[in-house]
Amino acid sequence: MTQENIFAMVNSASDYVIPAIATFLLLLLSSVMFFVWRKFGTKGDAILLVGLNGSGKTRIFTKLINSKIEWSTYTSMMENLYLGFSDANLRLVDYPGAESLRKGLCDKWLNKDRKNIRGIIFVVDSSNYVKKSKDVAEFLYEVLFESNKSLPVLVACNKQDAEEPHQARKFESRWRRNLV
Repeated sequence: MTQENIFAMVNSASDYVIPAIATFLLLLLSSVMFFVWRKFGTKGDAILLVGLNGSGKTRIFTKLINSKIEWSTYTSMMENLYLGFSDANLRLVDYPGAESLRKGLCDKWLNKDRKNIRGIIFVVDSSNYVKKSKDVAEFLYEVLFESNKSLPVLVACNKQDAEEPHQARKFESRWRRNLV
């Protein structure tokens, strides 16, 4: 090979190398921007209140939107939605705990509208937890599984003022036993 042939090969290789490097850098920059946008981009505006029937979701919902209302019992067969928080851009959604409606929770909120959810509050009735621990554990597992662990979930132990409420540590140990 002569020196002229080597220069010709280097020049023709540079015709491919520079566009390849530029394409690689463009793809790298696009990927980084995409992951940053996904991590820190806009988050949903809905907080879901979920749990079994009778756990006190609607009572908490009502107290959060108007602390002056005092009702003794609640039963919801459809979701309640509140949009009126003045200082925050939030929607509070009280989803009914009936077993027949759980598929709708998974289909609508945890799958189709997941991008609109900022977090989930899973409400547990601590006064009768022992009787319903398996149902609570199954429902909590379903919520965690369907949310793909990508949403923050707060477990709220309600009815702590009852005669024999159970402590949060007992809940955790029972859930672990029921989920394993």
